[in-house]
Amino acid sequence: MNNSGHILLTIILFLFLFLWGCHSGKKGEQHVAPNDQYIRVELRHAKGFQIDRANDHTRVTILNPWSKGDEPYAVYYLYHTLPDKLPPDGITMQIPLTSLVVNSFSYFEFLSLLGETNAIKGVTDGYRIYNPQILEKMKKGEIRDMGDPFQPNLEKVMSVNPGAVINSAYAQIDGYSERLTQAGIPVIYSLEWMENEPLARAEWIRMIAAFFNKEKLADSLFSDIEQRYHFVRDKIPAHPQRPSVLSGDNFQGTWYLPG
Repeated sequence: MNNSGHILLTIILFLFLFLWGCHSGKKGEQHVAPNDQYIRVELRHAKGFQIDRANDHTRVTILNPWSKGDEPYAVYYLYHTLPDKLPPDGITMQIPLTSLVVNSFSYFEFLSLLGETNAIKGVTDGYRIYNPQILEKMKKGEIRDMGDPFQPNLEKVMSVNPGAVINSAYAQIDGYSERLTQAGIPVIYSLEWMENEPLARAEWIRMIAAFFNKEKLADSLFSDIEQRYHFVRDKIPAHPQRPSVLSGDNFQGTWYLPG
């Protein structure tokens, strides 16, 4: 073979290796499934979040109730094994979570039902907590009180090295959440308090369960909650007495109601 033949063969081999490498690289980078490859999990009552499943990860979307349409407030990509290339948007997390700080009372019962109270490393407003498991862990020093839920002690939060912090979401991102994000601590935003029905609020157990890879358990638990709720609700019309109930909480002289 003459020199021109060797040169031509070299060029062909180079092009083959180049194209093969590009193809392999693109294939390995497809860690986020296109929207048409996700399977939407059906929710029965909750309106504030969505769960979508792909082959190798789960996408949890917290919807923004202050925007028009289904604009997301936050998006989470949950992987058992983190990909080499992270998704371009949202928050990527490895599951199951093993530690977190809880800044929303609603989640104490959720985590208790899911068998994940051991993951709780910090709380706020500890004097308001009535869950016996959490109170016992606080006495033993296994759970630390981070103080005011609107101005938690960031140094204390960082000292327990949580995998995430559950924080209530508001129309504007609060300074505490921004500082957590800057410190590299993921914030799981909760908007269950914006739901208008009790069962819709209760269904948020399915949202947090995704972060612990316990979606099937959460589905079963919620079905039981739903059944018991309907059983009690159906008995109310026949009850002669209708007491008035004021729900919510007093904060700085203002009474806040759910929903």
